[in-house]
Amino acid sequence: MSLLQTVVDGMDSSWPDDTTLYFQDEVAEISLPDFARSLSIRTFLQMCKLKFKTERRSNAEYLSTTGKVPVFRQKNLILTSFDDIVSHVNVKQKGLDGELNEKTTAEMNAHLAMVQSVLGNAEVYIAWTDPVVANEVTKPRAGSVYSWPLNVIVPFLKQREMKKIIRAKKWQHLSENEVCEKVRQVCQALTVRLGQKKFFFGDRVTALDALVFGHLFAIVTTTLPNNCLSAVIKDFDNLQEFLRRVNDIYFSEEKVASPQIHAR
Repeated sequence: MSLLQTVVDGMDSSWPDDTTLYFQDEVAEISLPDFARSLSIRTFLQMCKLKFKTERRSNAEYLSTTGKVPVFRQKNLILTSFDDIVSHVNVKQKGLDGELNEKTTAEMNAHLAMVQSVLGNAEVYIAWTDPVVANEVTKPRAGSVYSWPLNVIVPFLKQREMKKIIRAKKWQHLSENEVCEKVRQVCQALTVRLGQKKFFFGDRVTALDALVFGHLFAIVTTTLPNNCLSAVIKDFDNLQEFLRRVNDIYFSEEKVASPQIHAR
């Protein structure tokens, strides 16, 4: 039994009113990778029709047990990964994937892992290792809430941490074209899975729909000096239509993102 399972088994099944997501301000602070993760989890909770609050905190990553955002807090429980939050919701409430059979569940899990691995790495690669993007956008945003010299030191340390992650994933020697090709392969797999359907597994949303929307929407609506990842996604018409559909259904009353909002 996992630690998460042990925790939630001891909790009642009601959905607490204090459920809150913490992440940095989208206008001035948040990085592309953090924005993608935050939007994925927000979308998942929206799709589950669960009540939650959002709080923009400059110190959001320091509230996290893993250093990642968003931070999901519910009473004394803190979670930071998409998978843990999905598992928690599946135990506390009826999740999105209950109608899937064993075969389609396995296929969905494979796609979830692929999206989080490849798109997550690509976002970190572009945001923190592309010199122009890092120096003109990501590092200034990371240091924007600090005065000198912390506005230089904090982004430097964060970039060093992100480069360690890229090295651990063995992406440090990849060229930009190779990274874009990996993203293209993921998009090709997603476009085949989606086909002409409304969502990836038919007319009902799943965790995969939330995750894909968060990552792809973050990439195509974040203006960067290097928009190579966005250019790849825009080659896939059904994925573009999928993004418009999910945005219209689940965020019709809220302007989640736009190139103007997320440009530096």
